[in-house]
Amino acid sequence: MNNTEKNEERGKTPPSYTKTQIYAARAALALILFLITALIINVFAGGDPGITLALLFALIVFPCVFYGIRIYFDYTKKRDRN
Repeated sequence: MNNTEKNEERGKTPPSYTKTQIYAARAALALILFLITALIINVFAGGDPGITLALLFALIVFPCVFYGIRIYFDYTKKRDRN
């Protein structure tokens, strides 16, 4: 691979996302920000330890679920193209 090909490869634009994907990403981000805010308020206000653990659990699990859904849809989209 020569330098011209490398520069062309670097200059590629990212794939365009559908409006549904953009809205889903914004919703996921809003949920994560809400959970972080609720966790901070709960910790500093001296809230129930059970709620703190539930918020921590949600902060770990929800991003993993969102990522898994994205991988699944990317896989099915590639499979449908072939």
